[in-house]
Amino acid sequence: MKKNYWKNLKKITFLFVCWRLLLSIPLFFTYFIPFRKGYEYTTLARFSSSHILSSFPLLSSWSNFDGVHYLAIAGQGYTENGRFFPLYPLFVKMGTLLFGTPQPFGIEYFALAFLISNLSRFNDKCCG
Repeated sequence: MKKNYWKNLKKITFLFVCWRLLLSIPLFFTYFIPFRKGYEYTTLARFSSSHILSSFPLLSSWSNFDGVHYLAIAGQGYTENGRFFPLYPLFVKMGTLLFGTPQPFGIEYFALAFLISNLSRFNDKCCG
């Protein structure tokens, strides 16, 4: 029983990592497609003061659209983003406090948000 569990866990982990890597391919190319007029608020570049996040296509593509709003809530609290649930930004904010007082939209916020969302998704695929 235990041997079968670890075998299945390895298989799921491998498939999960492959799936995320395959998703990175089209995301890389979306970085070079200009946004529609009026939708610039969904880009990380509009908010980010962290040079590495806004200039690296594989990182910034993962955080556009709703990700920008969740990072804003985690970093600055609710301003105009009242339609998003608070638990995910709260986990990101609590995790970034371990790094001191990081700057909103900094690499700490992005890395922790990316880790939390991937672990949640992996847990859903593995145990859900």
